[in-house]
Amino acid sequence: MSVVRKYIEGVGRVLFPRICYACQQYEPLHGHLLCNKCLKQLPWIPTQPIAEAALEGKEHFPRDVSFFDSLLYFTKHSKVQHLIKQIKYNGQRSLAWYLGQRLGQKLKNLELDWSQYEIVPVPIHRKRKRQRGYNQAM
Repeated sequence: MSVVRKYIEGVGRVLFPRICYACQQYEPLHGHLLCNKCLKQLPWIPTQPIAEAALEGKEHFPRDVSFFDSLLYFTKHSKVQHLIKQIKYNGQRSLAWYLGQRLGQKLKNLELDWSQYEIVPVPIHRKRKRQRGYNQAM
């Protein structure tokens, strides 16, 4: 790499620093949109079958579902909520793609017979879709 190119890249990092989408502070690892600290601290969900006890009191949940998966636990005022708001309201499609890739890799690693399962997006009202310009679930 030439000296001039190194200089230009250095100036670019100073003027336009890459910051973590979750904490807005640290520089993300190469190829990531989140810093190492946030990657370790986010509440990743381990994959597991649904226990009958977990469905107790949840009459609206279909009883024929034996498995579901998600990437992260959601709680209000958390980094996960901040990430979702970045995607939904700030149009951070690269973050949506990044998290989708993480979820896709997680599901791929399950080695399931996918003919027995369906991936179901959560629908969005057409008014919201018009406001945002896209459906975040698709």
